[in-house]
Amino acid sequence: MEARPVIALGIVVLFMSGTMLIPILVRYVFGLDYEKSGQLGDSFAITNTLFSGLAFAGIILTILLQSYELQLQRDELAEGRKAQEASAEALRQQADLMAKSARITALSGRIQRTIDAIRQAERDKRDSTSLRQRLEQFNGELDKILDSMNKSD
Repeated sequence: MEARPVIALGIVVLFMSGTMLIPILVRYVFGLDYEKSGQLGDSFAITNTLFSGLAFAGIILTILLQSYELQLQRDELAEGRKAQEASAEALRQQADLMAKSARITALSGRIQRTIDAIRQAERDKRDSTSLRQRLEQFNGELDKILDSMNKSD
């Protein structure tokens, strides 16, 4: 705990206890009667007004500080929301790219098997026209995927 708030609290407590003890001291030490004591008590009305005003000022200050802190918190939440939205968008893009990458990998395997089948058909002197058509189809699919990836950049 910092020393400044403790010192300030001590000063306030001493001042308040002093204002309460003065009427008692005046009554019993100096032997004043109730009428004079009442007049003396009335003379401390300014102290009551002072503390009431300070309390009210403290409440106003507290409300202003809370309002400021709430605005800062709203700003931080808005920034956090924007960052989360950006992260979600990046995650969607990453998932899309991963799906396209998986599709490319699958097509690459199919293309390689088709090329191997074409070579085997040529060695066996068989007709490879249907295999070549399938290869062109796979290449077309691959080109579409690559074009869509280039467009998303």
